[in-house]
Amino acid sequence: MTSACGAPGESVTITPFQAPAFTHTVTGDLMGPLTVGPGESVLITDARGVGPVTVSAGGALTVLNSRVTGGITAGAPAFLSLCGAQVAAPASGVALSVSSADVPIRVGDPAAGCAGNRFAGRVTLTGNLAVTFGANTVSTNATIDGNGPGQTVVKANTVFGTLGCAGNDPPPANAGQPNTAASKTGQCASL
Repeated sequence: MTSACGAPGESVTITPFQAPAFTHTVTGDLMGPLTVGPGESVLITDARGVGPVTVSAGGALTVLNSRVTGGITAGAPAFLSLCGAQVAAPASGVALSVSSADVPIRVGDPAAGCAGNRFAGRVTLTGNLAVTFGANTVSTNATIDGNGPGQTVVKANTVFGTLGCAGNDPPPANAGQPNTAASKTGQCASL
């Protein structure tokens, strides 16, 4: 039976956060771009100089304790987790852009053993099922818009520009861990 979104009795099931089996592992020094194709699952761990990184629809990316140059862009990834990464933006100024993930994404969450990240450039997280954005440092602005129906958690971040949130349903929470930003707007104003 088909019904309208938000119909009485409708429920959403969110699968626990678990990385898929890795098809490729990147370590050490790697200069140059990396593309994660559909069906691939890439682990970047203890690597330097990799980037820019592009995650195609259906690709999965995990970054641990690594330096990425040229930014990370992911559209409809099957999985995405960044823990303890340093990501430098390309000339466009966007260090991290993740959109249309129909699985929860995690960008730092020390409470779950995922160290915060450092972004030299903007961060944009839009239209994803659920987002955890925790204990990160962003040199400019962070925009967290239109995520849900899973919970969006924005906690303990330091943003040197604007931390802006709009259209997240449900509205984001900070789990009692306030964010520090030059300015906070929209749904993030009280976080």
